[in-house]
Amino acid sequence: VYKRQLHYCLEREIPFLYASSAATYGGRTSDFIESREYEQPLNVYGYSKFLFDEYVRQILPEANSQIVGFRYFNVYGPREGHKGSMASVAFHLNTQ
Repeated sequence: VYKRQLHYCLEREIPFLYASSAATYGGRTSDFIESREYEQPLNVYGYSKFLFDEYVRQILPEANSQIVGFRYFNVYGPREGHKGSMASVAFHLNTQ
């Protein structure tokens, strides 16, 4: 679906913005570095986002309009206790 939407926008020179995820970085414990070599998704969700990011990287040189992927980190919200250790930092701080 995302590829079709992306190409629809590219054909019409419409900027394309999409939600990627910080899950593409995996479980890094050292300093954050924005570099391809540090992308190591730990789960299927992160890997799926990583694959689309890779697809965008491949077609970006030929793109005739802007493509932007936002890598969101965990978002805090009610009822996220089911996420366990994957819940946001704000949730963990609030439930200590």
